[in-house]
Amino acid sequence: MEPRLLGAVELSVEGTERADLAMPARKQGDVTRALGHAQQALTAARAGGHQSAMARALDTVGWFRAQQVRARATRLSQAPAPTSTSRC
Repeated sequence: MEPRLLGAVELSVEGTERADLAMPARKQGDVTRALGHAQQALTAARAGGHQSAMARALDTVGWFRAQQVRARATRLSQAPAPTSTSRC
């Protein structure tokens, strides 16, 4: 196997492994860690030039980012309203 091809295969395996790690992290409630794995899978897919793996990783990254936004919006909506400290 050519060195360049071997590197692409290694990147493909790394990307797949990272993508596989994202879901258990999500099931444990660690969306930040899951997003990190998904981003590493995307980096490996891009480096290896694997278009279908890039598409899957981009979808996964987008999904996890949306989860973070929803969680933040929920926290903000449940926060107590600020009280006015100005005196008239």
